[in-house]
Amino acid sequence: MTNSSSAARGPSRRIAAVFGLALGSIGMAPNSASAESVSFTVAPYLWVTSASANIAIGGASTQINKSFFDLLRESETAFAFSGYGAVHYGNWSFFLEGLYSRLTADTNVGPLPTQTRSITSLLDFGLSYRLGMVGVPGSGGWAMSLEPYVGGRYVNLSTRIQGGFAGPAGGTRTIDVNKSFSGVDPIFGARLMTEIDQRWRVTLAGDVGGGAATNLTWSASGLLGYRFEMGGVVSTLWLGYKALGIDLNTGGNLPLRVNQVLHGPVIGSSFRF
Repeated sequence: MTNSSSAARGPSRRIAAVFGLALGSIGMAPNSASAESVSFTVAPYLWVTSASANIAIGGASTQINKSFFDLLRESETAFAFSGYGAVHYGNWSFFLEGLYSRLTADTNVGPLPTQTRSITSLLDFGLSYRLGMVGVPGSGGWAMSLEPYVGGRYVNLSTRIQGGFAGPAGGTRTIDVNKSFSGVDPIFGARLMTEIDQRWRVTLAGDVGGGAATNLTWSASGLLGYRFEMGGVVSTLWLGYKALGIDLNTGGNLPLRVNQVLHGPVIGSSFRF
């Protein structure tokens, strides 16, 4: 005689097995060993920037359209210093990514020669979840995964326009205005990560945010990486290209209006342990 409770459990077990297989096929297997492991990523990188911007403080408006070589000749620095860090638990990751960019460019306000200084500081933070799409990440073969994320972006801008001398050299400065801004926006994005083989990988990423502090912020990047081990630490050298856009209008008695895009090649490394 068949045990009725065993018979009842049979279909349930089959359904659970099918459900577990389906989860595993998209990188969500709940019982995998990696799902319980904790790891960390640290990734410093250097961003060689070109700039395209329309900047206005009150009634003084100017434009910047400079290549990296233009900025290198005119600026205190034409590099953006950045870093990425993350804590991984299974397929979940909490990440922080910071950026500091300082540029000085020769500009004009109408017919008057001026100099514009702009400092941009950003801090992105958020939570992501990795979804396997093809293959098994970390297996040494072809694999692809998608990592959507949600979080926030702290934006801090400090801008000064000065110059427009009237009269002989060393005469009266007719323009000297400055304005700062800071705020936090939500961001939504995703990373598409492809492992070509044991060594080579490609990462594409993009996000969009705004609506709370700024009108719009966005970023996009494409990176090619070469993986190796150094002292037991998994390391990757990265080379690629990144672009970042900010559209801001503070309003008020002395509004700061900024519509800028920073873009250029990126070189860096990441260490996972």
